Amino acid sequence: MESKRFNDALLKAVDFAFYSLGKSCRQALYFHLRIRFQVRRKEIPEKVEEFDNALRLIFKDGAFFLERLIVEKLCENLGLEFDSIQYSDFVETIARVRAMVLEGELLSTVSARTLGYHPRSNPRLHSGYELGLYRFRLRFLTSFVTD
Repeated sequence: MESKRFNDALLKAVDFAFYSLGKSCRQALYFHLRIRFQVRRKEIPEKVEEFDNALRLIFKDGAFFLERLIVEKLCENLGLEFDSIQYSDFVETIARVRAMVLEGELLSTVSARTLGYHPRSNPRLHSGYELGLYRFRLRFLTSFVTD
């Protein structure tokens, strides 16, 4: 039961993130995922790593914004509080949220401390310039999501 709940919530979150790019873009993304990367929509919860790789190949650095939007919407769909996750790995974040749901943990806050993430733990953010750019992008994305 919890597995289906998690899978449905993840698929709704992916739909939401793709739809934020437009209806035709969403359709094109699902088409390319299926044809080019052999990941059907319904398989995304079981193929999170392949899905993540596909997003990174399609969007390059822009995949970060879609991934964050997916995680934020996933938390909302599951009734978890999204508290400024500054994560370094989409696949690990999804795995941890899945574990929280499947294990029936009563945690209501998904935070940087809960997930053990910190922006400096991201190997791509070693220089101060990259960290500043990361924070700018984080604020930029958050401004659209909260409006």
